Amino acid sequence: MAEETRNRSIRVLIGTVGGQGGGVLSDWLVRGLLNAGWQPQSIGLLGLSQRAGTVIYYIEANQEGDTPPILSPFAVPGDVDLILAQEFLELGRLLQGGFAAKDFSIIANTYRYLGTLEKMPAEGGIFSSEEIRNAAETLSDNTWLFHAQNMVTEAGLSYLSSNAILMGAVIASPAFGLPAEPFHQAIRDAGSNVED
Repeated sequence: MAEETRNRSIRVLIGTVGGQGGGVLSDWLVRGLLNAGWQPQSIGLLGLSQRAGTVIYYIEANQEGDTPPILSPFAVPGDVDLILAQEFLELGRLLQGGFAAKDFSIIANTYRYLGTLEKMPAEGGIFSSEEIRNAAETLSDNTWLFHAQNMVTEAGLSYLSSNAILMGAVIASPAFGLPAEPFHQAIRDAGSNVED
């Protein structure tokens, strides 16, 4: 994170699909920020379905200070530092929603969980991943797109271990600029999938 923006809160918008562990990933980020001495808050906006519905998490955090910060409970279009997507079409939805901002970063899992409308047409109903990729790379100079599920599967790890891959990408991104250990400790403290 650039030095001149250090006094500004960190704003992270996570797009996911129910059942991918978005709540766990959000919790790791919040715990990691707390461990690093920041004051975070988060909110989850759940979709219409417990499984496979669109879910959005928003995290905002300020450095710890003498007075408690006043943080927004909702993301504002054009004012996020990091868009983190656990599923690729969810990245497309967030970009279409206008959340791209000046000097923001994108970290996205290119894994696709086909939406209901994509499954219905006899042919040609699947949204182009290439269009999402082009939009992301056009809107941000700091874009990391990778298939996290393939990475963990090839390593012999469980499917939901992909959240640890995404977490590592967040820690390494310029959006945070914080040491890794507070976030590693957050994963250990949460006890989620620690063995993997």
